[in-house]
Amino acid sequence: MGILIVVRHGETQFNVEKRYTGSLNIELNSTGFKQAKNLAKELRKYDIDVIITSTLKRAKQTTEIINNELKLPIIEMKEFCERNVGVFEGLT
Repeated sequence: MGILIVVRHGETQFNVEKRYTGSLNIELNSTGFKQAKNLAKELRKYDIDVIITSTLKRAKQTTEIINNELKLPIIEMKEFCERNVGVFEGLT
């Protein structure tokens, strides 16, 4: 039986500011890029077959950085996107 590894995207400026992100298409910040690079090194220890990612920019950036190390097929699924939280998006 296989295992499922669930990874959250790297840090964004909204995370730092404790803002609701929801479905806003926010990019990783410099810390988020470093986190993804460090995670990629850790994930090399596992026999991973495929990466499934959200279509949101922060998730795709994290996936691309990880996949620079792993060279795996990527499946993008909008079903993995965070929910839209309406008027609360961007608020603290």
